[in-house]
Amino acid sequence: MRRSITPGLLETILFCITFILVLLGIFYSGLRPTIESAILIPIYSWGILALFGLLTPNVKHRFTIGFGFDPARNIDGYPILISLISKGGFICHNPIIAKAEVSDITPPEGKGKVHEAKKLFKKNFEEFNIVWFSSQSLEKKGGVLKDQPEAGGIKMAIEKCSGKSKIVFTSSGEYGVDLMFKPKGGRFQSLKINKKNIPQSFIKISPPENLHQIRIGNITYGLALFVLGFGLYNLLSTIW
Repeated sequence: MRRSITPGLLETILFCITFILVLLGIFYSGLRPTIESAILIPIYSWGILALFGLLTPNVKHRFTIGFGFDPARNIDGYPILISLISKGGFICHNPIIAKAEVSDITPPEGKGKVHEAKKLFKKNFEEFNIVWFSSQSLEKKGGVLKDQPEAGGIKMAIEKCSGKSKIVFTSSGEYGVDLMFKPKGGRFQSLKINKKNIPQSFIKISPPENLHQIRIGNITYGLALFVLGFGLYNLLSTIW
């Protein structure tokens, strides 16, 4: 995953405020003494946000698992949309917010009744977990996951057909997702998602050094803004 360098909303707003203040000073000389000091507020606020990593963009990854898919029986199964979000990138020891939701979709004519996926999901399962081995949950785990110390994941809320958790990978590498579920009246089962079938379900976790680089980048970014603000203040004081 590559870190986005597109300016975020806060950065755009702070830049616009700074630009507008400069324009006001150019066209309204009476406001210049006030603007000389006021212009430091958005720039230094920008620098503080950058320094503490609050402007680091989120990296997102989404994929769908067609659990239970069986074309021979004309069954599309339970489409489960999984999304992973992490600030700065998918990096070892960097928290990842994982979400999952069973989706109702309208199938092509002649296919199974996938539009009833949520209804069938509630009817057929007592417990359903989406698991990433070699990760750890940063929140309290329930169900079968509490007995898996080296497995972070999402325990789905059956009635809501969705779930959310925060996990962290303990080592770098490429990891797939497993399903651990208990049908009603049945026993726990597990299913490992095959990379050949759903390659996008695998996520690449970068080494922890990348997290250090992001932090250094944030510090450099913030300090540069402080220097820029001070330089702009001195420049305006001189020319105005």
